[in-house]
Amino acid sequence: MMNIGRHWFESLDHYTLFKEPVIDAINKHKQKGNSIALVSGSFQPCLAPILEHIGGRWLLCTDLETVSNVLTGNIKQQAIGAGKRTIIERFASEQKLHLANCYAYGDDISDLDMMASVGHPVAVASGDGALVAIARSRDWPVI
Repeated sequence: MMNIGRHWFESLDHYTLFKEPVIDAINKHKQKGNSIALVSGSFQPCLAPILEHIGGRWLLCTDLETVSNVLTGNIKQQAIGAGKRTIIERFASEQKLHLANCYAYGDDISDLDMMASVGHPVAVASGDGALVAIARSRDWPVI
């Protein structure tokens, strides 16, 4: 299952997949000694190679049920919208992290709950005008 995700990742054009300002921000965080968590509504086989590529430490994502190493399609925990906020709040509690000190980069209106739960939300402009408008109205940075 993980090999399929890796094969998919390797087939992508990484130049268009990753936005340079986001990669620059990730690298600045790593230079400061910050740990990186990738939070996504997607699932582990697709995200694990991305996490490795960016040098992240934790993967918080939609948890799919597997039976005999086969994805059933059933969702055990979703990580979209409010689900993303739930996952990061639980993770922060387990890791004894203060969300007020954390950054969250979001590029979709469904990231709003996650972004509102941290002390340093950053909107990534990618065509979602609603998210950018909300970010600007809240004085959040937009990259």
